Order: sequence, then C-alpha cells, then structure tokens
Amino acid sequence: MMQTWADWALNTAQRRGASYADVRVMDIRQRDLSTKNGEVGTILEAETLGIGIRVVANGAWGFASTDRLTREGVEACAAEAVAIAKASSLAKRENVSLAPEKAYVDTWQNPFLKDPFKIPVERQIDLLLAADNAGGEGRNDRGRHDVLQAHRAAFCFQHRLADSSGEDAFRRRDCGHDVCRK
Repeated sequence: MMQTWADWALNTAQRRGASYADVRVMDIRQRDLSTKNGEVGTILEAETLGIGIRVVANGAWGFASTDRLTREGVEACAAEAVAIAKASSLAKRENVSLAPEKAYVDTWQNPFLKDPFKIPVERQIDLLLAADNAGGEGRNDRGRHDVLQAHRAAFCFQHRLADSSGEDAFRRRDCGHDVCRK
C-alpha cells in the first residue's frame, strides 16, 4: 500500500500545480514486554502510520501530513501541501531552486532471523517468565531480596520515499533487544 499512497500523493500534487513533490510514508511498530519477580509487568504494542508530502509550487515550499490513508485522505493532504506552497509564494523573496539530483530506485532491509512481530505475544511472555524464574529466589549476598526482571523490546521501521523525479526508495529496519537482570 505504501507505493499506492505515494502514487496518489504525487499525482494529486502535480495535477494541482506542484513543480516538484516528494512523499514519505512511515510505518513504525513497537512491542515492549517485561516481567518482574515472576509476574507480567508490561505488555505494550503500538503502531504509527502516516504520510508526509512536501511540494514546490509557484517557487515556494509547502508541507502537509496525515494519518488518514484513504484515497480521499491522501489526495486532500497533497492538495493542502500545494495550497500551502502557493500561499507561501506570496511572501517569498526568491524561488526555491533545487539542485539536479539523480533519481534512485532501491530497496533495503536489514537481515534478521525471525520477525519478532510474527512470534505470538504469549510465547514471548512465557520465555521472559522462564528467564525471570531461572534467576533464582531468596536473598542475595548482602542479605536483601533479589529483584528479578526480564525485558524484550522490538521495533520495526518501514519507510518509503518517492518523488516526482522518479526517486523510489524503500527501507525496512527491524531491531530489538532482550535484557534479564537480577
């Protein structure tokens, strides 16, 4: 869908009078799980998805963004970016001048063995509880009770950049970490 949203935005911006347009679609997912002393502490899942549209019209910049990713929402956002650029042009001192740049078409994804978002949350919690419980119980060498914690965080960043000169780049970066401490 990222490519479709970008195409809708670029086409609308050009139809509305933009001499240049670029579109960034971002999808950011996060999962944060933790246990403490044999109990589940945190279960958090979040996703942020939206589009930013930057244009040059009448020699000035305009920008708009939205998380309304229907055809109507994306086209309205692109139209707003062009309207802002045209309004900004009334106060400009000189036209925006873009350096000539070769258009790049590329896809990149960092390597990973397992997509953490495809592993059921229940299985990940079970692993954290097992790690938490493996830490032992009782008093530490200072006579205090131990606090046992396990934590897992995962992030997935997907980003598409497309522009009116033919640029089309997609990037996916997944990262995460596990921490167990006593």
